[in-house]
Amino acid sequence: AVGGTILFAENFDLFSTTSNSGETGGAIMMVAGLGAMGGSIPLFIASGRNKRKAEDAPVAIYFILEKGTDLRIQGLTKNYYPALSLKMNFR
Repeated sequence: AVGGTILFAENFDLFSTTSNSGETGGAIMMVAGLGAMGGSIPLFIASGRNKRKAEDAPVAIYFILEKGTDLRIQGLTKNYYPALSLKMNFR
């Protein structure tokens, strides 16, 4: 939206009878950016709701990155490695 607004403002001419491609492209980018921002709000709200549902689930399996220590010739190094995690709620 910001890039489209800048492009539109740089190419806009109030007294011109024809529109140039920068003006049209800037207007399209601006509208698309505003639409994307507006469309992301319901998705953001839904993600919070889904997170609460997932936290209340009795059993959950997910991937996490664990930090581990490796012994190498140079010494100890800290690396991240993928791990499969199982979470169980006992209530």
